[in-house]
Amino acid sequence: MRDVLVLGAGVIGLGAAREFQRSGKYRVKIWAPETLEDTTSWKAAAFWDTVLAAPQKLTGNRSVPLLA
Repeated sequence: MRDVLVLGAGVIGLGAAREFQRSGKYRVKIWAPETLEDTTSWKAAAFWDTVLAAPQKLTGNRSVPLLA
């Protein structure tokens, strides 16, 4: 089992930590400089997704495939 340190306890940090934990392959620790109630995520959720706009001849370099 490997150790993972997640920096931040907002929506993204907690979501990532939970996915690592759920896999059963990692021991997860979370470090955050503030408590949950003091984070932006307590008041407004973050959104994280991959982005791809096509066809490239219409979007040019504004379209970037992520996580490739």
